[in-house]
Amino acid sequence: MTQSVNLNTPKADKKPGLGERILKALCAAEGSLTYKQLVDLTKPKRGTDVTAAVSRLITAKSVKRLSKGVYMATSQGHKRLRDGFRPGIVRPFTAPPKPRAKSFRHRVWHALRITKKSSTNALVIAASSSGKKTDIDAARRYLNALANVGYLKKFPSNEPGETRWLLLNDTGRIAPSWNPTTRSVYDHNTRERRVIEGAPS
Repeated sequence: MTQSVNLNTPKADKKPGLGERILKALCAAEGSLTYKQLVDLTKPKRGTDVTAAVSRLITAKSVKRLSKGVYMATSQGHKRLRDGFRPGIVRPFTAPPKPRAKSFRHRVWHALRITKKSSTNALVIAASSSGKKTDIDAARRYLNALANVGYLKKFPSNEPGETRWLLLNDTGRIAPSWNPTTRSVYDHNTRERRVIEGAPS
């Protein structure tokens, strides 16, 4: 009787994807892990890959963000790992629409390009005729996002509660788009997307 012999070289076990490695690290941890710890444990090609992967895990309710850059696996995350991790669908990135020429953010960006250095209140006055608190809050969120990805430098003002901004990276006339959901800024001038490291939401 002839014995059948498989001459094909056995395939090596497939290395777990980054999302699975992150979830394993969080499930194995006694408590939470920081963004830096996740980078050290999972060794991604780029730190921003961890940000994107954690963001997807949060969307899938496998991970929760305790504070900026601090994460913990949820009960659903533990169950997902026990049941056999299956990657979610990764949707291709689609650039957001360009901001309207008369939008508030566009006017803030335009004022920054002219002045190069300004305060939050001065930018709001230049961008809005109302000067409402909602405009000031919106401007602060937008300016902080731009500062977090390297467009601006933030420093204190002599006026109490005020902040001044220095434009470091003027990439063109179209205002960068800030997405609070993905915590990323898309530059329509350079077609570059910048993600705030360690703080997906």
